[in-house]
Amino acid sequence: MNSFFKRIACLSIILMCSGCSEVKRSAPVIIPEKEEPIVHKYNRIENDKRLQIYRRVGQLDMVAVTPGSGVYANLVPEMKSMVDNYGINIFPEALENKNYYRCFDTEENRLKLFKKAIDSKHKIIWAVRGGFGSGFIIEGLSELPVPRIKKTLVGFSDITSLHLFVIKNWGWKAIHAPVLMHLCKSQFTNERFETLLNILEGKVKKYSIGPIYPINRAAVKQKIIQGRLTGGNLTSVESSIGTNWEIQSKGKILFIEDINMVPWWVYRTMIHLKEAGKLSGVKAIVFGRFSSGGSQADVTEFLKKFGEMVDIPVFVTNEFGHGNVNYPIVYNAIGTIHGKKMTIDIDD
Repeated sequence: MNSFFKRIACLSIILMCSGCSEVKRSAPVIIPEKEEPIVHKYNRIENDKRLQIYRRVGQLDMVAVTPGSGVYANLVPEMKSMVDNYGINIFPEALENKNYYRCFDTEENRLKLFKKAIDSKHKIIWAVRGGFGSGFIIEGLSELPVPRIKKTLVGFSDITSLHLFVIKNWGWKAIHAPVLMHLCKSQFTNERFETLLNILEGKVKKYSIGPIYPINRAAVKQKIIQGRLTGGNLTSVESSIGTNWEIQSKGKILFIEDINMVPWWVYRTMIHLKEAGKLSGVKAIVFGRFSSGGSQADVTEFLKKFGEMVDIPVFVTNEFGHGNVNYPIVYNAIGTIHGKKMTIDIDD
C-alpha cells in the first residue's frame, strides 16, 4: 500500500514539474488589473470639465441616434438637458425607449431613424448607446442607394456591425469610441473623451494609446508592427462572417473587445475566427478591456492560451473597450505598435 502512495507522489511531482516547464516557456506578462477610479460625485473642477465637453459636443456638426438598445431611464433627464442647454443634437425619438426585445424600438423604426440621420445635413452620426440589435437594421440599409454624402459614424460595442457595414459598402469613416450616453457618466469624461473630440474637430491626426502588453512569443519577438486598423466588438465581428459586411482583416491590425462573455467564450470565438480564415494575414491582434463574465485576469488567461496557438503577435491593454477608459480607435487609420504603445495615424 505504501509503494502505491509513493508512486502516486512521484507521478504528482512529475506532472507539477511538467507544468512548471510550460509556464517558463510562455512569454512573461504582467497586466495591471487596476483601472482609473470611478468618481460618483462631481467636484467643481470635474463638473467644469464635463460642462466644457458638453459645449464642445454641442458645437459639432452631428446628430445622435439609437440603432440598438435604448437610453437608461435615469439618464434621460440629463440627456434632455444636453439638448436644451448645450445644443447637442439628439433626435427626440432616440430618448423614448420602448424596450422592444431589448432594443429601443422595432427594427422598422430604428431603420427609419437611422435613414433620417443619413439624409440629414450633419457630417457625424453618433450612437447614443450600443447594447443590442444594431446589426438587425443592416438588411434594410443594404437596400438603400449609396448615400451621396459620406459621414463619420461614432460608437462602439454593438455599433461594430454598423461600422463594418458603412466602411465596406459606403466608404464612410468610422470611429470605435464612447457612445453619447457616456457623457452622463463621470468616469468616462476623461482625457480619452477629449481625444475623441479633438479627432472629430480635426485638431488631432496622430496620437498614441498604451501601455499595451505582449502575451505571446510572436509579440515579444517582433519589435515594430504596422498595419491599418479594424475590429471592434468580438461578437459582432464573428457575426459578420458570411454577410455583405464581413470584416476585412487581412494585412491589418485587429483590435477586439466585448462585454458579458465568459473567458472561454472569448477563447472559443477567437478559435472560430481562426478556422474561418479571418486571422489569415493579420499583422497583430490587440485585445482591449472585457467586462462582466469574470475578471480581466481570467479573460487574459484564455487570451494567453489562444496566443500560444498562433504565430500572430498578440497584445492586451486596458486602454479601450468595456471599462472606464475607452480610447478612440479610427478604422483604417495606420496603427504602429512599438514598445508598449500603439500610435494611430489618421491619414484620411
